[in-house]
Amino acid sequence: MVKAQETLKETTQLFSKNTELRIKRTTNLLEIETNYYIETGEFDKALDVFQQAFEKLSQNGFITPTLYRTRGSIYTAKKDYQKAIESYEKAFELSDSLNSAQEDIAVGEFATILGMEHLNLENKELIQKNQEIQLETRRYIIILLCIIVVIVGIMFFRETRLNKVLRRAKDAEQSASRMKTEFIQNMSHEIRTPLNSIVGFSQILSSKISEEDEESKEYTTIIEQGSNHLLQLVDDVLELSSLDSGTTIPIDTKSELNELCLQWMERAKRLVKPGVVLSYQPEQNELYLYTNPARLGQVVLQLLHNAAKFTEEGGITLSWRILPKQKQIMICITDTGIGIPQDKQEFVFERFAKLDTFSKGTGLGLALSRLIMERMGGNLALDAQYMDGCRFILTLPI
Repeated sequence: MVKAQETLKETTQLFSKNTELRIKRTTNLLEIETNYYIETGEFDKALDVFQQAFEKLSQNGFITPTLYRTRGSIYTAKKDYQKAIESYEKAFELSDSLNSAQEDIAVGEFATILGMEHLNLENKELIQKNQEIQLETRRYIIILLCIIVVIVGIMFFRETRLNKVLRRAKDAEQSASRMKTEFIQNMSHEIRTPLNSIVGFSQILSSKISEEDEESKEYTTIIEQGSNHLLQLVDDVLELSSLDSGTTIPIDTKSELNELCLQWMERAKRLVKPGVVLSYQPEQNELYLYTNPARLGQVVLQLLHNAAKFTEEGGITLSWRILPKQKQIMICITDTGIGIPQDKQEFVFERFAKLDTFSKGTGLGLALSRLIMERMGGNLALDAQYMDGCRFILTLPI
């Protein structure tokens, strides 16, 4: 305990000297002090320090059942059983409310699953009805053929040959239909069919709603945008899966870099907010290289889209220069936006990673962009030294 006290004093001195610690981690120090005083039996000091931590956490809305239990244990040690009981009751009430909230979330998720199952069931019923109609049609054809064979005996040989051809065509049609059905069901039936139905019906609803009914128009627009968002998510996941499986990206197309950059800048103009300056800074007037223009453009446009999304004022710059020693070319997208914290600069490249959970997007753009660059023999990273916004750096072998 003597060594613990010495360490606690040293820590307290560090907190007094470091403003960032004092602002962000004060409650952690107070909790450690509380535990120390509980271990040494100084329960009055423990209660005083705990109250300071409790008040700070209350201001930030971080009160948990554990805090009330800790306060209850301190009052128990002091033999103030009435206050101990009150603290434990508070802990139980908060635990119950948290459990109730978790149950509500679970019920909502279950309802969503049931909704998807209902859509799948309806789609299967439609497929089954269509197959029944086709079967009924084929039965009528067979009956008609039989009547023709009976009536036109002279044409027996010709009809026999015709029936053989029809049977082969029927078998081929059934085989092709079965293969096509299996492929569609396996690849897109479970996800794309329901979503496409939602998009289609939302468009129909939107076309039938009068212009005066703005609220209904807004609802159908939200449905359509959400469905398109989910379809984009499916496409991104399928592309990630394809690249994960080892799909190669050819880089054998000779291209002039300035021409590509100007095309990307032209497409990015409509994304930039009013008042934000979009500029291009090449190192030289002409540079030919072998690359994959489509894939490289996909990555650069994704980064320009992100820069435009988070830049309210200032500028966005696309630039490039050659690194002779490394035999690489470095392309930079620099903005004066909100920036990314130092401790999150690798997190943003993880799949489904989003710093703001309420912002639009799937959280797959940067992960997919880095994977594409790796498949092209390059890399995508953030410049940790740039502090006025964000600077993404693409490196490619020349």
